Amino acid sequence: MKKLFLLLVLSVCTLTVFAQEVPNYSAVSLAAKEDYAKAESTVLQATDYLISTPFDKNNPERLRAMQFILKWMEGTPDFTFQIDETPVKISSGNSDLLGLYLACASKFCIENRSLAKDAKAVKLNALKTLVTYSTNPTYKVKQTGELKKVIKASEKGELEQYVG
Repeated sequence: MKKLFLLLVLSVCTLTVFAQEVPNYSAVSLAAKEDYAKAESTVLQATDYLISTPFDKNNPERLRAMQFILKWMEGTPDFTFQIDETPVKISSGNSDLLGLYLACASKFCIENRSLAKDAKAVKLNALKTLVTYSTNPTYKVKQTGELKKVIKASEKGELEQYVG
């Protein structure tokens, strides 16, 4: 009986350790320029949350994470995000997929400040992360025609040519 109890306690502890804690985005101020730099760690938490949870429109935490990232992207003075036709074509009107691409771009820029002004590097690396996420069946991404082309280019080692 003691062994069973110990196993149960260890299982609960393990589940607690692996549960992702989602930040309280409304508590993060984005009023002044300096707030955006302070918020970068929260942006990374939000992007990590998005790229580690299943694609689910009914998950309010995903929506809050996406909204926070977009609000940060709109106001950050440290980064400029260029959105060309590629992510728009890939998303095919699916705002969640477009938001995921933007989250991937944000993550890359914050983690690679020296390459953040290189639009091609940002796009390429955002697409790499998006492909990794989209091809994992756990995340349940419905692949659009253009996303399938990106995945195929990635599989062939031609993603850089796809980006142009």
